[in-house]
Amino acid sequence: MKKALIVGAGASGIFSALLLAEKHADWEITIVEKEQKIGKKLRATGNGHCNLLNEKLDPSYYNPRSKLARELLKEHGLVECKAALERWGVPLLQVGDLDYPLSYHAPSFVNHLLSLLQGKGVKIELQTRFVDYQISNGFIDVFTDKFHQPYDIVIFASGGCSSPKLGSDGALFEIFAKHGYNIQKLSPGLTPIVVKEPIAKSLVGLRHKATVTLYDDKGAPVYSEKGEYLYKKDGLSGICIFNIASKIKWLEIKKPLIRIDLFDGINTQGFFKTYLPNEAVLESPLYEEIVRQSLKTGIHPEEIAHCLTYHPAASYSFEDSQVTIGGIDENCLSNSLGSSIEKNVYFVGEAIDVDGLCGGFNLSWSLLSAIHLIKGL
Repeated sequence: MKKALIVGAGASGIFSALLLAEKHADWEITIVEKEQKIGKKLRATGNGHCNLLNEKLDPSYYNPRSKLARELLKEHGLVECKAALERWGVPLLQVGDLDYPLSYHAPSFVNHLLSLLQGKGVKIELQTRFVDYQISNGFIDVFTDKFHQPYDIVIFASGGCSSPKLGSDGALFEIFAKHGYNIQKLSPGLTPIVVKEPIAKSLVGLRHKATVTLYDDKGAPVYSEKGEYLYKKDGLSGICIFNIASKIKWLEIKKPLIRIDLFDGINTQGFFKTYLPNEAVLESPLYEEIVRQSLKTGIHPEEIAHCLTYHPAASYSFEDSQVTIGGIDENCLSNSLGSSIEKNVYFVGEAIDVDGLCGGFNLSWSLLSAIHLIKGL
Protein backbone atom coordinates (compact mmCIF):
# COMPACT_ATOMS: atom_id res chain seq x y z
CA MET A 1 0.00 0.00 0.00
CA LYS A 2 1.38 3.35 -1.05
CA LYS A 3 1.40 6.37 1.23
CA ALA A 4 0.69 9.80 -0.26
CA LEU A 5 0.96 13.16 1.45
CA ILE A 6 -0.82 16.28 0.22
CA VAL A 7 0.53 19.54 1.64
CA GLY A 8 -2.26 22.08 1.92
CA ALA A 9 -6.04 21.75 2.32
CA GLY A 10 -7.07 24.53 0.02
CA ALA A 11 -9.03 23.95 -3.18
CA SER A 12 -6.29 22.14 -5.13
CA GLY A 13 -5.34 19.99 -2.14
CA ILE A 14 -8.92 18.94 -1.44
CA PHE A 15 -9.60 18.22 -5.12
CA SER A 16 -6.37 16.21 -5.43
CA ALA A 17 -7.19 14.14 -2.33
CA LEU A 18 -10.71 13.30 -3.59
CA LEU A 19 -9.46 12.34 -7.06
CA LEU A 20 -6.59 10.28 -5.65
CA ALA A 21 -8.93 8.44 -3.28
CA GLU A 22 -11.23 7.66 -6.21
CA LYS A 23 -8.39 6.29 -8.32
CA HIS A 24 -6.43 4.48 -5.60
CA ALA A 25 -8.85 3.44 -2.87
CA ASP A 26 -6.16 1.24 -1.31
CA TRP A 27 -3.65 4.08 -0.82
CA GLU A 28 -3.14 5.78 2.51
CA ILE A 29 -3.75 9.46 1.82
CA THR A 30 -2.96 12.21 4.30
CA ILE A 31 -3.45 15.97 4.08
CA VAL A 32 -1.44 18.31 6.30
CA GLU A 33 -2.83 21.79 6.88
CA LYS A 34 -1.49 24.51 9.18
CA GLU A 35 -4.92 26.14 9.67
CA GLN A 36 -7.63 25.04 12.11
CA LYS A 37 -9.93 23.83 9.34
CA ILE A 38 -9.77 22.89 5.70
CA GLY A 39 -10.64 25.24 2.84
CA LYS A 40 -10.34 28.46 4.83
CA LYS A 41 -9.82 30.60 1.71
CA LEU A 42 -12.33 28.54 -0.26
CA ARG A 43 -15.01 29.28 2.33
CA ALA A 44 -14.64 33.01 1.62
CA THR A 45 -14.27 32.94 -2.15
CA GLY A 46 -16.80 34.53 -4.47
CA ASN A 47 -18.13 36.75 -1.66
CA GLY A 48 -19.00 33.56 0.20
CA HIS A 49 -20.79 32.00 -2.78
CA CYS A 50 -17.84 30.09 -4.35
CA ASN A 51 -17.62 30.74 -8.08
CA LEU A 52 -16.22 27.35 -9.10
CA LEU A 53 -16.16 27.43 -12.90
CA ASN A 54 -16.78 29.67 -15.89
CA GLU A 55 -18.65 28.62 -19.01
CA LYS A 56 -16.06 30.57 -21.04
CA LEU A 57 -13.14 28.53 -19.74
CA ASP A 58 -10.48 29.61 -22.23
CA PRO A 59 -6.69 30.29 -22.27
CA SER A 60 -7.29 34.01 -22.97
CA TYR A 61 -8.36 34.43 -19.32
CA TYR A 62 -4.99 33.19 -18.01
CA ASN A 63 -1.51 34.68 -17.78
CA PRO A 64 -0.25 34.46 -21.39
CA ARG A 65 3.16 33.13 -20.37
CA SER A 66 1.55 29.91 -19.11
CA LYS A 67 1.80 27.05 -21.58
CA LEU A 68 0.42 24.67 -18.96
CA ALA A 69 -2.93 26.45 -18.76
CA ARG A 70 -3.34 26.22 -22.54
CA GLU A 71 -2.35 22.55 -22.64
CA LEU A 72 -4.54 21.42 -19.75
CA LEU A 73 -7.57 23.36 -20.97
CA LYS A 74 -7.20 21.70 -24.36
CA GLU A 75 -6.78 18.23 -22.83
CA HIS A 76 -9.48 18.37 -20.13
CA GLY A 77 -11.56 21.52 -20.17
CA LEU A 78 -14.94 22.35 -18.72
CA VAL A 79 -16.54 18.94 -19.39
CA GLU A 80 -14.12 17.01 -17.15
CA CYS A 81 -14.37 19.64 -14.41
CA LYS A 82 -18.15 19.37 -14.37
CA ALA A 83 -17.96 15.57 -14.46
CA ALA A 84 -15.78 15.53 -11.32
CA LEU A 85 -18.15 17.83 -9.46
CA GLU A 86 -21.12 15.71 -10.54
CA ARG A 87 -19.45 12.56 -9.17
CA TRP A 88 -19.00 14.37 -5.87
CA GLY A 89 -22.67 15.25 -5.71
CA VAL A 90 -22.20 18.97 -6.42
CA PRO A 91 -24.98 20.26 -8.71
CA LEU A 92 -24.22 23.66 -10.22
CA LEU A 93 -26.11 26.92 -10.32
CA GLN A 94 -25.31 28.92 -13.45
CA VAL A 95 -25.54 32.70 -13.16
CA GLY A 96 -24.62 34.18 -16.52
CA ASP A 97 -21.30 32.52 -17.39
CA LEU A 98 -20.48 31.76 -13.75
CA ASP A 99 -21.01 28.36 -12.13
CA TYR A 100 -21.62 28.09 -8.38
CA PRO A 101 -22.56 25.19 -6.10
CA LEU A 102 -26.35 24.95 -6.10
CA SER A 103 -26.33 25.90 -2.41
CA TYR A 104 -24.74 29.24 -3.43
CA HIS A 105 -22.93 29.00 -0.11
CA ALA A 106 -19.17 28.41 0.00
CA PRO A 107 -18.96 27.16 3.63
CA SER A 108 -21.64 24.52 2.93
CA PHE A 109 -19.75 23.44 -0.19
CA VAL A 110 -16.53 23.00 1.81
CA ASN A 111 -18.37 21.08 4.53
CA HIS A 112 -19.68 18.73 1.85
CA LEU A 113 -16.15 18.16 0.54
CA LEU A 114 -14.98 17.46 4.09
CA SER A 115 -17.66 14.78 4.46
CA LEU A 116 -16.49 13.20 1.20
CA LEU A 117 -12.86 13.18 2.34
CA GLN A 118 -13.81 11.57 5.63
CA GLY A 119 -16.00 9.02 3.85
CA LYS A 120 -13.08 8.04 1.62
CA GLY A 121 -10.77 7.57 4.60
CA VAL A 122 -8.48 10.51 3.89
CA LYS A 123 -6.53 11.51 6.99
CA ILE A 124 -6.49 15.23 7.75
CA GLU A 125 -3.83 16.62 10.07
CA LEU A 126 -4.89 20.16 10.99
CA GLN A 127 -2.79 22.81 12.73
CA THR A 128 0.26 21.00 11.43
CA ARG A 129 2.97 23.05 9.76
CA PHE A 130 5.11 21.51 7.02
CA VAL A 131 8.79 22.10 7.78
CA ASP A 132 10.89 20.33 5.11
CA TYR A 133 11.52 17.05 3.29
CA GLN A 134 14.38 14.98 1.93
CA ILE A 135 14.66 12.11 -0.53
CA SER A 136 16.06 8.98 1.11
CA ASN A 137 16.17 5.33 -0.04
CA GLY A 138 13.37 5.82 -2.57
CA PHE A 139 11.08 7.51 -0.04
CA ILE A 140 10.34 11.13 0.77
CA ASP A 141 11.04 11.83 4.42
CA VAL A 142 8.66 14.56 5.56
CA PHE A 143 9.21 16.74 8.60
CA THR A 144 6.38 18.71 10.18
CA ASP A 145 6.19 20.48 13.53
CA LYS A 146 4.31 17.44 14.87
CA PHE A 147 5.66 14.33 13.15
CA HIS A 148 8.31 12.82 10.86
CA GLN A 149 7.09 10.23 8.34
CA PRO A 150 8.27 8.66 5.04
CA TYR A 151 5.91 8.81 2.04
CA ASP A 152 5.92 7.31 -1.44
CA ILE A 153 4.74 10.54 -3.04
CA VAL A 154 4.23 14.13 -1.93
CA ILE A 155 1.88 16.58 -3.65
CA PHE A 156 2.42 20.25 -2.89
CA ALA A 157 -0.91 22.09 -2.96
CA SER A 158 0.39 24.89 -0.80
CA GLY A 159 -1.04 27.83 -2.74
CA GLY A 160 0.56 31.23 -3.21
CA CYS A 161 0.99 34.33 -1.05
CA SER A 162 -2.40 35.99 -1.49
CA SER A 163 -4.80 36.60 1.39
CA PRO A 164 -2.38 35.40 4.11
CA LYS A 165 -5.08 35.83 6.76
CA LEU A 166 -6.91 33.00 5.00
CA GLY A 167 -3.86 30.73 5.05
CA SER A 168 -1.84 31.52 1.92
CA ASP A 169 1.40 32.92 3.31
CA GLY A 170 3.84 31.64 0.65
CA ALA A 171 6.15 30.20 3.31
CA LEU A 172 6.97 27.07 1.32
CA PHE A 173 8.48 28.92 -1.66
CA GLU A 174 11.64 29.39 0.37
CA ILE A 175 11.78 25.61 0.90
CA PHE A 176 11.19 24.97 -2.82
CA ALA A 177 14.02 27.34 -3.75
CA LYS A 178 16.32 25.50 -1.35
CA HIS A 179 15.50 22.27 -3.17
CA GLY A 180 16.58 23.77 -6.49
CA TYR A 181 13.29 24.99 -7.98
CA ASN A 182 13.19 28.21 -9.95
CA ILE A 183 10.49 30.49 -8.57
CA GLN A 184 8.99 32.98 -10.98
CA LYS A 185 8.72 36.39 -9.30
CA LEU A 186 5.86 36.43 -6.80
CA SER A 187 3.55 39.44 -6.95
CA PRO A 188 -0.06 40.16 -5.96
CA GLY A 189 -2.66 39.70 -8.69
CA LEU A 190 -6.33 40.70 -8.80
CA THR A 191 -5.94 43.66 -6.46
CA PRO A 192 -7.22 47.21 -6.11
CA ILE A 193 -5.00 49.82 -7.79
CA VAL A 194 -3.34 52.85 -6.23
CA VAL A 195 -3.55 55.83 -8.60
CA LYS A 196 -1.44 58.97 -8.84
CA GLU A 197 -4.46 61.29 -8.81
CA PRO A 198 -5.78 62.35 -5.39
CA ILE A 199 -9.19 60.85 -4.60
CA ALA A 200 -11.70 63.27 -3.10
CA LYS A 201 -13.08 62.14 0.26
CA SER A 202 -16.60 62.46 -1.15
CA LEU A 203 -15.78 59.76 -3.72
CA VAL A 204 -14.51 57.12 -1.26
CA GLY A 205 -16.90 54.16 -1.16
CA LEU A 206 -18.84 55.30 -4.24
CA ARG A 207 -19.64 52.57 -6.79
CA HIS A 208 -20.60 53.06 -10.42
CA LYS A 209 -21.18 50.80 -13.42
CA ALA A 210 -19.00 51.74 -16.36
CA THR A 211 -16.71 50.54 -19.11
CA VAL A 212 -13.11 50.55 -17.88
CA THR A 213 -10.27 50.44 -20.41
CA LEU A 214 -6.54 49.86 -19.92
CA TYR A 215 -4.03 51.56 -22.22
CA ASP A 216 -0.42 50.46 -22.75
CA ASP A 217 2.82 52.44 -22.95
CA LYS A 218 2.04 53.47 -26.53
CA GLY A 219 -1.41 54.75 -25.61
CA ALA A 220 -3.18 51.85 -27.29
CA PRO A 221 -6.20 50.18 -25.64
CA VAL A 222 -5.25 46.61 -24.65
CA TYR A 223 -8.11 45.52 -22.39
CA SER A 224 -11.64 46.69 -21.70
CA GLU A 225 -14.33 45.43 -19.35
CA LYS A 226 -17.82 46.48 -18.35
CA GLY A 227 -18.58 46.32 -14.65
CA GLU A 228 -18.87 48.09 -11.35
CA TYR A 229 -15.84 49.93 -10.03
CA LEU A 230 -15.32 51.45 -6.58
CA TYR A 231 -13.37 54.42 -5.26
CA LYS A 232 -10.97 53.86 -2.36
CA LYS A 233 -9.09 56.56 -0.46
CA ASP A 234 -6.03 56.13 -2.66
CA GLY A 235 -7.32 54.44 -5.79
CA LEU A 236 -9.80 52.17 -7.50
CA SER A 237 -11.29 48.74 -6.79
CA GLY A 238 -13.91 46.35 -8.17
CA ILE A 239 -13.69 43.22 -10.32
CA CYS A 240 -12.88 45.08 -13.54
CA ILE A 241 -10.07 46.91 -11.70
CA PHE A 242 -8.76 43.63 -10.23
CA ASN A 243 -8.50 42.20 -13.74
CA ILE A 244 -6.73 45.31 -15.00
CA ALA A 245 -4.24 45.08 -12.12
CA SER A 246 -3.24 41.60 -13.31
CA LYS A 247 -3.23 42.62 -16.97
CA ILE A 248 -0.76 45.43 -16.22
CA LYS A 249 1.66 42.85 -14.82
CA TRP A 250 1.00 40.20 -17.46
CA LEU A 251 1.71 42.68 -20.26
CA GLU A 252 4.55 44.36 -18.33
CA ILE A 253 3.12 47.83 -18.93
CA LYS A 254 5.41 50.41 -17.33
CA LYS A 255 3.21 53.50 -17.73
CA PRO A 256 -0.38 52.23 -17.75
CA LEU A 257 -3.40 54.45 -18.15
CA ILE A 258 -7.00 53.75 -17.15
CA ARG A 259 -9.96 55.50 -18.77
CA ILE A 260 -13.50 55.12 -17.50
CA ASP A 261 -16.63 55.66 -19.61
CA LEU A 262 -19.28 56.40 -17.00
CA PHE A 263 -22.10 56.12 -19.52
CA ASP A 264 -20.87 53.10 -21.50
CA GLY A 265 -21.16 54.83 -24.84
CA ILE A 266 -24.61 56.37 -24.24
CA ASN A 267 -25.04 59.74 -25.96
CA THR A 268 -24.78 62.35 -23.18
CA GLN A 269 -25.37 65.42 -25.29
CA GLY A 270 -27.09 68.06 -23.18
CA PHE A 271 -26.42 66.30 -19.85
CA PHE A 272 -23.73 68.84 -18.91
CA LYS A 273 -25.18 72.23 -19.80
CA THR A 274 -23.71 73.73 -16.62
CA TYR A 275 -20.97 72.90 -14.13
CA LEU A 276 -23.56 72.39 -11.41
CA PRO A 277 -24.14 68.82 -10.23
CA ASN A 278 -27.31 67.18 -11.53
CA GLU A 279 -28.06 64.03 -9.54
CA ALA A 280 -30.57 62.92 -12.14
CA VAL A 281 -27.49 62.38 -14.32
CA LEU A 282 -24.80 61.36 -11.81
CA GLU A 283 -24.17 61.38 -8.09
CA SER A 284 -22.72 64.74 -7.07
CA PRO A 285 -19.21 63.45 -6.16
CA LEU A 286 -18.80 61.90 -9.62
CA TYR A 287 -20.11 65.02 -11.32
CA GLU A 288 -17.60 67.06 -9.31
CA GLU A 289 -14.81 64.67 -10.36
CA ILE A 290 -15.75 65.27 -14.00
CA VAL A 291 -15.60 69.02 -13.46
CA ARG A 292 -12.17 68.72 -11.75
CA GLN A 293 -10.74 66.76 -14.65
CA SER A 294 -12.41 69.09 -17.15
CA LEU A 295 -10.91 72.21 -15.59
CA LYS A 296 -7.49 70.53 -15.41
CA THR A 297 -7.44 69.36 -19.02
CA GLY A 298 -9.62 71.92 -20.78
CA ILE A 299 -11.78 69.11 -22.17
CA HIS A 300 -15.55 69.62 -22.02
CA PRO A 301 -17.27 67.73 -19.13
CA GLU A 302 -19.40 65.82 -21.62
CA GLU A 303 -16.25 64.28 -23.11
CA ILE A 304 -14.64 63.71 -19.71
CA ALA A 305 -17.69 61.67 -18.65
CA HIS A 306 -16.66 59.14 -21.28
CA CYS A 307 -12.97 59.16 -20.42
CA LEU A 308 -12.29 59.81 -16.75
CA THR A 309 -8.54 59.27 -16.59
CA TYR A 310 -6.36 57.73 -13.87
CA HIS A 311 -2.68 56.77 -13.82
CA PRO A 312 -1.95 53.56 -11.86
CA ALA A 313 0.96 53.93 -9.46
CA ALA A 314 0.95 50.49 -7.81
CA SER A 315 -1.18 47.51 -7.01
CA TYR A 316 -2.27 46.71 -3.48
CA SER A 317 -0.32 44.13 -1.46
CA PHE A 318 -0.81 40.39 -0.99
CA GLU A 319 -3.10 41.23 1.94
CA ASP A 320 -5.69 42.51 -0.56
CA SER A 321 -4.84 40.12 -3.39
CA GLN A 322 -7.02 37.29 -4.66
CA VAL A 323 -4.34 35.33 -6.52
CA THR A 324 -0.56 35.16 -6.75
CA ILE A 325 1.24 35.91 -9.99
CA GLY A 326 4.36 33.73 -10.17
CA GLY A 327 5.30 30.46 -8.47
CA ILE A 328 7.02 27.22 -9.44
CA ASP A 329 8.47 27.66 -12.92
CA GLU A 330 6.74 25.38 -15.44
CA ASN A 331 10.18 24.37 -16.73
CA CYS A 332 10.78 22.62 -13.39
CA LEU A 333 7.82 20.32 -14.04
CA SER A 334 7.14 17.34 -16.28
CA ASN A 335 4.00 17.02 -18.41
CA SER A 336 2.36 15.18 -15.49
CA LEU A 337 3.06 18.10 -13.08
CA GLY A 338 5.75 16.00 -11.44
CA SER A 339 9.05 17.55 -10.48
CA SER A 340 11.82 17.34 -13.09
CA ILE A 341 14.29 17.64 -10.23
CA GLU A 342 13.07 15.13 -7.63
CA LYS A 343 11.29 11.83 -8.11
CA ASN A 344 7.71 11.42 -6.80
CA VAL A 345 7.31 15.11 -5.92
CA TYR A 346 4.35 16.90 -7.53
CA PHE A 347 2.85 20.39 -7.64
CA VAL A 348 -0.73 21.50 -8.19
CA GLY A 349 -2.87 24.65 -8.18
CA GLU A 350 -1.66 28.12 -7.29
CA ALA A 351 1.79 26.92 -6.21
CA ILE A 352 2.55 26.70 -9.95
CA ASP A 353 3.15 29.83 -12.00
CA VAL A 354 -0.39 29.97 -13.42
CA ASP A 355 -2.96 32.66 -12.62
CA GLY A 356 -6.20 33.83 -14.17
CA LEU A 357 -8.70 36.65 -14.11
CA CYS A 358 -11.74 36.92 -11.82
CA GLY A 359 -14.75 34.77 -12.65
CA GLY A 360 -13.94 31.26 -11.44
CA PHE A 361 -10.81 30.87 -13.56
CA ASN A 362 -8.43 30.32 -10.64
CA LEU A 363 -10.64 27.72 -8.95
CA SER A 364 -11.02 26.11 -12.38
CA TRP A 365 -7.22 25.89 -12.56
CA SER A 366 -7.13 24.24 -9.13
CA LEU A 367 -9.51 21.56 -10.35
CA LEU A 368 -7.99 21.20 -13.83
CA SER A 369 -4.46 20.78 -12.49
CA ALA A 370 -5.67 18.24 -9.90
CA ILE A 371 -7.48 16.23 -12.58
CA HIS A 372 -4.39 16.23 -14.79
CA LEU A 373 -1.99 15.32 -11.99
CA ILE A 374 -4.01 12.44 -10.58
CA LYS A 375 -4.67 10.94 -14.03
CA GLY A 376 -0.92 10.43 -14.32
CA LEU A 377 -0.48 8.67 -10.95
